[in-house]
Amino acid sequence: MGRVKHPSGIAWTSTKSEPTPKWDWPGYLAHEAIPEEEAEAIASIHEVIDLTGLVVLDLGCGRGACLNAAKDYGVRKVIGVDQSPYALDAAKRLLDRSDLPYVLCEDEATKVGLPDACADIVWSHGVVEHFKKSELEPYFAEAIRLAGRYVAFSAPNPDSGVYREFRQMRLQEGTWKWGYEEPLSSYATYLRKAGCSVIIDAPICKGAHYGYFKQLPEERQRHWRSRIVAGDEPGIYTLVVAVVPDSFGGEE
Repeated sequence: MGRVKHPSGIAWTSTKSEPTPKWDWPGYLAHEAIPEEEAEAIASIHEVIDLTGLVVLDLGCGRGACLNAAKDYGVRKVIGVDQSPYALDAAKRLLDRSDLPYVLCEDEATKVGLPDACADIVWSHGVVEHFKKSELEPYFAEAIRLAGRYVAFSAPNPDSGVYREFRQMRLQEGTWKWGYEEPLSSYATYLRKAGCSVIIDAPICKGAHYGYFKQLPEERQRHWRSRIVAGDEPGIYTLVVAVVPDSFGGEE
């Protein structure tokens, strides 16, 4: 496994040889509360773009937690796309309780059978880090095709020491189940190359640190708590939001 050194001294361990992730969607659905980082990610997008009245599409929606969180910001309709029928079944159960108009569909190798510009904004949370670099351009191209106005992507921040240590612990224990994961510090370059105008590219989800470091040994929890309180630890996720080409004349 390849290792990359970071300023904190904690190495990023490559998972290129890890098996395909095995999701336990019914078990994941049992956690009724929306994971904090998902709610924070949607709140961060809303700070940049007013989601009120928009149609939003989650390209890799999982159990639909981000779409469910979007209802708090007055979205008009949500569309969920995922490769896993188990994920879509879990999303249906969650969204059935939301009183929010929704459509769910299964994608086919990032070629979604939906019309161009079918949503105002296309996003994903915790998805792009599972793509190899050679796979990112087709994924972003499909997202841009589906988006009428904006795209937004959030992924783990490889510069977050909390996340790196949590991930390293899981790999050493043999309990890492998310397969290949190589997040980048920024995805803005890919979006600019595709003709998008980037609005924001920054770390987010500082509150979500606690969901990760509370699983670490007690002495490490004390270490990270002090760094977080001191403001010395970046957000555990990164977010990039962009205007798609030919939208609003290409202006930010």
